[in-house]
Amino acid sequence: MHTAKLSDYDFSTHKMLKKDTIRSVEKYVDSSTGAIEDLEKDTKLTLGELNEYGRYQIVQVDGQKRTGICTVDKGSVIPIEDVLSLKTININTSTDTIIIPPTPIKIKAGEVIGLVGEYNRSKQINRELLHLEVFTKDDVISFSDTAKSTYMSDTSEDKPKPKTIKIPKDKDIYEIKEQSVIDSSDGTATIKDSTGTKLTTAPLSNGTKVEIDTSIVVLSNRYKLLKIKTDDISSNNWNIYKGSIGKIKVAENTNTKQSADKIVLMKDVKTITLDNKKYIYINEDKTQALLYTDCEEIHPITFEWARIIDESSDDDISIFSNLHKYLLPEVEDYKEEVLKVSSMYEKLFKEIDTNSNGQIEAQELEDATKKEGIKKITSKFIVKHSSEWDAKINVPQKIKEILEEHKDNIKNYVKIKDHLENEEKRINNLNFFDECSSIDGFPDSDKVFHINPIGLVGEFGGCQEIISKELMTKAFKNATASRINEYHPVINKALCVYKLDDMKSIAYFLGQASAETADLQYKEEIASGSAYEGRSDLGNVQVGDGKRFKGRGMIQLTGRTNYESFQKYARENFSEYNDIMPLNIKTKR
Repeated sequence: MHTAKLSDYDFSTHKMLKKDTIRSVEKYVDSSTGAIEDLEKDTKLTLGELNEYGRYQIVQVDGQKRTGICTVDKGSVIPIEDVLSLKTININTSTDTIIIPPTPIKIKAGEVIGLVGEYNRSKQINRELLHLEVFTKDDVISFSDTAKSTYMSDTSEDKPKPKTIKIPKDKDIYEIKEQSVIDSSDGTATIKDSTGTKLTTAPLSNGTKVEIDTSIVVLSNRYKLLKIKTDDISSNNWNIYKGSIGKIKVAENTNTKQSADKIVLMKDVKTITLDNKKYIYINEDKTQALLYTDCEEIHPITFEWARIIDESSDDDISIFSNLHKYLLPEVEDYKEEVLKVSSMYEKLFKEIDTNSNGQIEAQELEDATKKEGIKKITSKFIVKHSSEWDAKINVPQKIKEILEEHKDNIKNYVKIKDHLENEEKRINNLNFFDECSSIDGFPDSDKVFHINPIGLVGEFGGCQEIISKELMTKAFKNATASRINEYHPVINKALCVYKLDDMKSIAYFLGQASAETADLQYKEEIASGSAYEGRSDLGNVQVGDGKRFKGRGMIQLTGRTNYESFQKYARENFSEYNDIMPLNIKTKR
């Protein structure tokens, strides 16, 4: 609905490469030589003038502007109208007409389905506005249950990556804290008594957990020992050389439970592995965590993110339990009543009722439409209710019937009635459920599950485009088009993951990446790396290790110390994004 009329489309400049060809885009106006890139079939082009040599100047490739002279032979392109006509019904129609395609149109992600048309309402200025509705007759609850079990049992490499993770309530909370351990260069540490005499007992081996009192220094360079493993030996007055003490992180059960379910985006997940067990942090300062195995990875197809509501409101057309109170607030019969929403909208009601007085005021309703929290809640509702496009459920008619009973007590009744009658006519003209009832697979009832398109797409969407190919072309001036195409999604994903979303940070990153990679030519340093061997600032890279720890990635990470520091940082903060790491360090060690 509301797609543009055929006359609104300009097919003269929008073309695409023929389906059976791969053609070179050339930098010369009149020659078949000097190819600067090859384009695959079905590439969409925006073309400029056709020159005397039978070649179009290319203005855009897949929506990205081209600078300089780029041309393509006119025999290599076909009008994009041939493609659009497969996806949309582009004919000139009156404004109050819905065109039903004779057979369902299959649409894949990314396909062009048409231009946005005008939205017309009585006595209002027409404006371009898209009305997109997603509904299904299928039992979404049953589908969700099946999807969950199928997803959880899937162990294949092709299993879709989760978008979120559910941190459930009633699971054990662990405290992540530092633990002192023996960490000596020779693998052991000796215990001494208060006189400095070595004890005859066997020395403690590396990794042994100990507890020490760092506030008490014995014999100038030793700490008092309080515990060995879990044994309390504080009364023995033993001590240990402080240079033999190292630190590790451990997870200790706090014997408390997670109080409520929590859904976290995978890109925001922080994890740590201790004693071969993986934990997920549940607070910002990384002092509390849950076992990762106690959490549930979620993919949008499971509908775990949504609240599926398979019931209707009391009056079948609104969220209110008493529509009369909303329509007739000043009428004596309803003055004393309290306007409340149906039980299925209780969570939404609490968000709207900002003063917590148990009532919804007009101002609260207006404010609710602007609140991000309300939008997030409503975008994740999947509600089964009657469709407004079925003549049996005509909202203006139902409202008009209610108002008719009390017309003597309603200000501007005539004006309201005229408006409702115009709306009733408009909706009747746009009704399509009856006409579609004979289509195979179409709902046989007007009660269908409605899914918010923004909520649905938002759950499946990942990192959005932060910088365009056009901007990358300016940043990496000597990069080929194929390199830009290769790095465009990777760089955007990296910017999203590392939260580089302000222009200053992006400029710094692109500037250094341009210098380090010679405008995307090199992923690895050209030099052998021998110059780094023996340098203390790079971790004392040993002879022969220079090649293993030389510069790699877009910022040319260099040296053992930097490799290991980044590995630790990446594993703790971005373990689910291994595909965009500049280097799989594990293979290089």
